[in-house]
Amino acid sequence: MTDILVAGADASQAGGYFQVGPLTAAAPTDATTPLTNGFTNAGLISLDGVTVSETKSTSPVRDATGAIIRTIITEYGVRVTMTLLAPTFKTFQLMYGMDNVSLAENGDVIRKYRKTELPHQSWANHFVDGGVKVRLYLPKAQIVETGDVVYNVESPTTYEITLECAPDADLVYGYEFKAGSTVPEVLTPGEGE
Repeated sequence: MTDILVAGADASQAGGYFQVGPLTAAAPTDATTPLTNGFTNAGLISLDGVTVSETKSTSPVRDATGAIIRTIITEYGVRVTMTLLAPTFKTFQLMYGMDNVSLAENGDVIRKYRKTELPHQSWANHFVDGGVKVRLYLPKAQIVETGDVVYNVESPTTYEITLECAPDADLVYGYEFKAGSTVPEVLTPGEGE
């Protein structure tokens, strides 16, 4: 099956969709170097974009007077949510599991609804923010939630997914790379308004 969203585009640099690769794929180290061949298109992202959410649980440490002298982070996590449009066969396999999505002889996609734990994979997204090239890279993330799917004749069918990030060998949950020469160290009055 042809990946209609990548045809004619440099998949490592084009924005608007996430790419997924095996955990063994070479990790990017900047915002612009093309990804290795292990990454493929995971689906077109809707206009709502990508939401990155950090969660922390803390525990205060108090002295004898009851004053908080330190706060310890007891739990930490990163979740990434996006809504996909125009999914491909591969996108459905990513969202629901390889064994739950198949192709019939006539070309129909068959999806089975059943409990499936999805694998951890590497994910990357590229976009431009105010003229600055940005790459979001998640070295080890797993689809843990899929949103409600609404079918109607008024609008395209969309598929919301949530990724739970796990730490890599350096205990990093995700990386955001911005093209360095275009990011100012500080804003002067009047900039960014």
